[in-house]
Amino acid sequence: MRYAAGRIAQAAPALILISVGAFAIMHLAPGGPTTAYTHNPLVSGQQIAVIRRSLGLDDPWPVQYLKWLSSLLQGNWGYSLVDGRPVLTVVLERAPATLLLMTASFAIALTGALPLGVVAAVRKRSTLDHALTFASFFAWAMPVFWFGLMAQSVLAVHLHLFPVAGIHSTGADDPLDLVHHLLLPALVLSLGSIASWSRFLRSSLLEVLSQPYMATARAKGNSERRATMRHALRNAIVPLVPLIGLDIPHLFAGAVVTETIFAWPGMGRLFFDSLVARDYPVEMGLLMMTAALVIAGNLTADLANAALDPRIRLGARPG
Repeated sequence: MRYAAGRIAQAAPALILISVGAFAIMHLAPGGPTTAYTHNPLVSGQQIAVIRRSLGLDDPWPVQYLKWLSSLLQGNWGYSLVDGRPVLTVVLERAPATLLLMTASFAIALTGALPLGVVAAVRKRSTLDHALTFASFFAWAMPVFWFGLMAQSVLAVHLHLFPVAGIHSTGADDPLDLVHHLLLPALVLSLGSIASWSRFLRSSLLEVLSQPYMATARAKGNSERRATMRHALRNAIVPLVPLIGLDIPHLFAGAVVTETIFAWPGMGRLFFDSLVARDYPVEMGLLMMTAALVIAGNLTADLANAALDPRIRLGARPG
């Protein structure tokens, strides 16, 4: 409990620092919320000045930040500059689609990485191991948008195995149709994680298999398969847990590209649209929501790692 409380206490300062950095970057970015009006001949300079004052843009950015933070803590995230709706409402409308996509990609990545990592370790230096190594490095090196476009072109456009884009077919609203639309973007988003997690698990498992206690397990009559699955795999997975937690930000970053390619109506697509429209209140709301989810994911990974390895909890105690 003390370890968990300490890790949770670190989350609030991290969110504050992220909010300061994000707000400063937004303030220093070229253009601004009034850019759409500056090139409009029907909008005068006086009208633009009124808009700036109404949005509080004439204040120094630290003052703007403190006002924004105060409103945020009170549950007021501001209003979208595009449609005037509350930012929190706009973000929460898109959050379920992104969480669904990330959950599916996480499940696919975990389901694919574990057996591939085990097979590569057990069949070390075999042709299969070399093939998996090449495929993993290729998948890890290629950008998400390339995989997305190739998968969309081959599997959706030419082979018609999946829908090209969207979350539902026109006039359809059943779970099977949703899963059909979900599989391809989730697979694209999970490829990088499958590649990195499987390689890490392979290295970790090879190290565990060389430990003296594994020879003892074999000497007790356990088959190689039983010794690997019962004794080695659990210890090999422990170092993988924090890596999975640290990979969550990459899933969020990949979701922006994947949702844009597949027209998936989630927070990633909303962030891209808001960036193009310079809808800064929505961008800040999305950044804070994403930061909170990333920190929660890392915290969950830390707690899971501590549960698997008691030495982490014991090492966190004073004295």
